[in-house]
Amino acid sequence: MDSLATAPVGAGESATTGSASPWVKRVAQAGIFFAAMPYIGVAALPSDTQPVAFVIAAIGVALLLARSRLHISPLAWPLVVMALLATVSFVLRGAFEDPGFIWLVRSYYGYASAPIIVTFFLYYLPVLRKEEIARAIDIALVVAFIGFLLNAFGQTEVVQHVVNRALFPGRVMAARGLPGFFAEPSRVSEQMAIFFFCYCLTGRLTTPRVVGLVVASLLAAAGQMFVIFAHIVLAYGGAAALLVVIRRVLSLRAVTRLVLAGVVVAGFLSFHELIAADLIRLGFPTRGITAISRIVRDGRRYIGQDTGMMDKVAGTLQAAATLVDNPVTFKLAAAAKDEYAATVTPTYSWLMRVLFESDTLRFQRRPNSALGIWIIEFGVIGLVAALAFVWLLLRRAARAPRAAQLPVLWATLFLIQVLFIKLSLANPSLWLLSALIWVSAVSGSSLRLRPSDRRSRGTGRGGGAPRQTNK
Repeated sequence: MDSLATAPVGAGESATTGSASPWVKRVAQAGIFFAAMPYIGVAALPSDTQPVAFVIAAIGVALLLARSRLHISPLAWPLVVMALLATVSFVLRGAFEDPGFIWLVRSYYGYASAPIIVTFFLYYLPVLRKEEIARAIDIALVVAFIGFLLNAFGQTEVVQHVVNRALFPGRVMAARGLPGFFAEPSRVSEQMAIFFFCYCLTGRLTTPRVVGLVVASLLAAAGQMFVIFAHIVLAYGGAAALLVVIRRVLSLRAVTRLVLAGVVVAGFLSFHELIAADLIRLGFPTRGITAISRIVRDGRRYIGQDTGMMDKVAGTLQAAATLVDNPVTFKLAAAAKDEYAATVTPTYSWLMRVLFESDTLRFQRRPNSALGIWIIEFGVIGLVAALAFVWLLLRRAARAPRAAQLPVLWATLFLIQVLFIKLSLANPSLWLLSALIWVSAVSGSSLRLRPSDRRSRGTGRGGGAPRQTNK
């Protein structure tokens, strides 16, 4: 246990897996599992996102601190800065205002957990081989299907022990699909996309795994599945375009894939009413089908009227409104107070009319926007930190070795989208994917070594995670 990694994987650094003891690998895989399944924990806690991944990460980082072997990666610095600002605001608001202690704690948790989880994965991911990372995701996928089976067979009480808000009927509902071990069906496809990119970055994106991810998303029967598909396609198109700029070469394979995706989308748009009618006739849950059909028929106007969709988008719009109406704000848990709405209503209402032709404004006490919440609560400072984090990821991805460039850029552009839309700051899977992108872009990273390469590197007999050497 004396050879835990001396530094996070960074530019010019590499890691070997030979000296990692089994317990270190199991800790790393446990962290991956609970980050990938963030809604499993203690249902009594008043939060959908559970802190199990954070607890594991905190223990792992504490071991590094105890041995004075912790170095902060450049990727973690924006998160560290925002955590420090949140600490200052926590103290000030707790002392001089009354936003509600529970809301302060819940908001602060997102800021405090992010740098710790990222740092944990930057140290512990390199001790795992690609197949070991994929195996942890495999276990998460199997557990997700077990949750679906429990839903289908009416064993609701089992899920309710570990998932907050698991208040759904025992069998498949007529309107919505199966949530499994997730807070709601719409969260399933979001996490399946995270699984997808974990497989992609480790080179383990096999046909059976893709089928499993698609089936899981279909069982949830949420309209978000189609939205997530659009995010993935947009990210791939952006990655292909960036590769043209970087390499000055057009990839025929990338163009072919984009054309095929376009054909699928065009086919769905052309026959969506027929498809929806057939699925409903077969007893498929109607909520997601109806939502997608209405979007195709009514366009942006329907999005502005749909509360579920607006809950995913509202945080981003409020962040933009904050930059115009209240750019120097410095308030942790700002949205938890009722008076917050008045500070952003002028620009927020204008954006809703322009973008969605709607006058209905959705306000959440905890907006679903990981980086958007930085702006909502810390204004221009939060914007600078968010742009710095995005720039670090993009710069890293653009400098990845040629063989890894497309998957790394693809995952990065997808991650940037969901960092601003959909997922909350407290969701640990965001920081798992961030760290996996970071280490996958390093030349010589153990994540991309072939089995023959690993054997040629040899093995050691250390009791902890591998030491890392500068190249």
